[in-house]
Amino acid sequence: MRQRDVRHWSNTSVIVGSVVGAIVVAAAGLAIWRAEQPGPAQAAAAGTTNSPVVQAPSGSAAPGGSASTVPISPGSLEGPYTYKRATQPSRTEVFSASNALVAVFTDGARTVQITGPKRTFSEPATTAATVTTSVWVRLAPHAWTAGAQTQAWFQSWFPKQVGSTTPDLFALATQYMAGAPNEQNSSGVRFAGEAKFGPVTSSTAAYQNPLGERDDRADFYDYLGTSYTFQDGTAKPNPAWYGDLDCTGFIRILFGYRMGFPLLKGDERSATALPRHSWGMATLGPGVQIFNAGAQQPQTADLDRLQPGDLLFFAEGKSTPGTIDHAGIYLGLDQSGNPRFLSSRMGANGPTFGDAWGRSVLSGSGLYARDLRSAKRI
Repeated sequence: MRQRDVRHWSNTSVIVGSVVGAIVVAAAGLAIWRAEQPGPAQAAAAGTTNSPVVQAPSGSAAPGGSASTVPISPGSLEGPYTYKRATQPSRTEVFSASNALVAVFTDGARTVQITGPKRTFSEPATTAATVTTSVWVRLAPHAWTAGAQTQAWFQSWFPKQVGSTTPDLFALATQYMAGAPNEQNSSGVRFAGEAKFGPVTSSTAAYQNPLGERDDRADFYDYLGTSYTFQDGTAKPNPAWYGDLDCTGFIRILFGYRMGFPLLKGDERSATALPRHSWGMATLGPGVQIFNAGAQQPQTADLDRLQPGDLLFFAEGKSTPGTIDHAGIYLGLDQSGNPRFLSSRMGANGPTFGDAWGRSVLSGSGLYARDLRSAKRI
C-alpha cells in the first residue's frame, strides 16, 4: 500500500476519533440519496451553489441500495480550530480542538475536502474494488486565499459544512451511474438517473470493442434535453444524445449544473470558468496544478499529492500521442491501496470507477495509469 502524508486523509483508515460508522453505497454504485430538485441551471453560470436536501433512503426504491448513517463522534470535529499552512500545493489545513483534520482549503481552488461520516462506494458489476472514505468534497463560495478564515463568507459558510451529509460531489456522481433511478424537477426535466456515454457511430476502428465506437460529444445539456444559458450564449441540445454524458460532460454536470461552478462554452481561454473539452480543462481552464508529468507516467510522489475531487487528465489517443483527450475525477484509495478514479468513458458506456475495458487505477502498468498526464484542483 502506498504511504500517504500523515496530514492527508487515508481512505482505508480514519483519523482517530473523527468518524464512526459508515454509509454504504451498494449494488452498482447507486445513489443512496434522493435529492430535491436542483435550482435553475442559470445558477451554475452565475457561480452560485446548490445544496440539495437529503431525504431518507426509501427502502428498496433504489435497486440494491440501502444505507445507514452513524453520526460523527461528539466533539471530534469541534473547535476552536487551528489553521496550519502546508505546501505542494499551497493550502490551509484545518484541525479541530482534538487535533483531527477537519478540512483542506487549497490556494486558488474552490473545491474543499471536509471530514464527514465514512462511506463505502462499490460497483460490483464491474469490479471487486471498494473505496471507503471519510472525505466529502464540497464547493466553497470563493477560491481560497491564505488567511481567508477571517473573512465573513468563511465564518458563515464553513460551520454549516462540518459534519454535513447533504449530497457532495461523490453522492451526486452516483446519481448518474448504472442503475441509478431517475429524478425530475418540478418542470419535468430529468436531472439525474443512469447516464450513457453516447450513441454508437458507424466506425469501430478506433477502439475495437464490442460496444463499438461511441460518440463523445454529449455535454450536460444534452443529457438534460433542454437548452441552457451559458455565460456567452445559449446552446441547444442534440436529441440523439439525450441522457448521455461524455467525460467532460459528466464533470460539468457535477461541478457546474449541480454544484454551481461557472461553465464555459466555445471559448476555451477563460481562467475562471470550466471549459468544454478535456484539453481545455487541463491547459487553460481554472484550477491549481497538482502535478504535470509531461509526456511521462506520473511518479508515486505525484499521485501522493492527490485529494478526492481532483480532476485528472489522460492522453489516450494513439493517432495523436500526447494530446489530452480524457478527463476523470480522483475518488481515493481502494481497499488494496490503489488510487482509483471515476469517469464517464466509451468502453463502460457511462460513468464508472470499475474495471470494464481498463482498470480505473492510476498506479501500475494499466491503460489509465500509463496514460495519466496531469491533475488539477478547481
